[in-house]
Amino acid sequence: MCTGISMISNEGTAFLGRTQDFNILLNHYGAMQLPRGCDIKQAIRPFNIKYSILGLSFQHQGAPFYSIPDGVNEFGLSGSTQRLTDYSVYSTVEEIEQAEKFPVKSGQFLLWILGNCKDTYEIEEKLTQIGIVDLTIDDKVPGEPRHFLFTDRSGRTIVVEPDKKLGFSVHENLVKAMTNSPDFKWHLTNLSNYTNLSCVDPSPKNINGFQVEVTGKGMGMSSLPGDYSSASRFIRAAYMVNTSEVFDDEQTLTQMFHLLDNVSIPKGSIRLPEESENHQLLFTHYSICYNLKQSELNVRFYHNQRIQRVTFSEEIAKGTEIKMYKLRQEEDIQLVKD
Repeated sequence: MCTGISMISNEGTAFLGRTQDFNILLNHYGAMQLPRGCDIKQAIRPFNIKYSILGLSFQHQGAPFYSIPDGVNEFGLSGSTQRLTDYSVYSTVEEIEQAEKFPVKSGQFLLWILGNCKDTYEIEEKLTQIGIVDLTIDDKVPGEPRHFLFTDRSGRTIVVEPDKKLGFSVHENLVKAMTNSPDFKWHLTNLSNYTNLSCVDPSPKNINGFQVEVTGKGMGMSSLPGDYSSASRFIRAAYMVNTSEVFDDEQTLTQMFHLLDNVSIPKGSIRLPEESENHQLLFTHYSICYNLKQSELNVRFYHNQRIQRVTFSEEIAKGTEIKMYKLRQEEDIQLVKD
């Protein structure tokens, strides 16, 4: 479960943000920047990335895990991966190579795309060259079912879904939101059930001489779904992004986090009884926002609401070593004395 959104500031800067929702306990989040020409050897077939990438990563004992859930490259192309249960169609390595395509795991699809594409149009061109293998990042079967949200520096946003054998569907994402299953087209159709929603409060009505007053304020979004299902989160995200005020770059970053708060899941709101005792709680591990003009990462964790920023480094981009950044996940409260 995750929610992704994108926005453009009144300065013309594009942003991509997402929540990362898990019931799996992952405590080793960090950030990393990969240099141009970096070889990804821990893969089905080793591959090279042409462009430098900055993204969040899972780390173990300080070592990088060669998979990113979200990131941005040096050209301001940003992407996130989100779960798509029951709708992803993957292939074997043999099937992909027989079709003269390059096999990648779903957990490394984002690395391959951001490392080889400058914008969303180039993604559409390069998709004909690759296929997703039915294996997890640690070589188990079946592979993690996923689809992908991309926004480039121009603000163009697309959804890529591996929903056909050896192929993908690409959807222009004009509503600037994506969640999880069902597929993206289903969510667009479901928007038709909510055309009554408005950010404008209703006016009093006269019914056969009887004056009906509006009770309080905030009634315009009445019937906006409030649960944490994929369908409800999509409606909330789509409407809130598209009714949002437009701000400058710094305030747009703040607004993105406020919008993501509306789809974030606090601990205890979702419990999964079929899971083991230590993994029953599904909650939002982090919310992240990328500034695509600066190729900049901004993240907040569940237990640390202070925004931590990692900026893109040209020095690292032209170097030879992967740069790891340690991120603080414990609460970091500013003490005010004066």
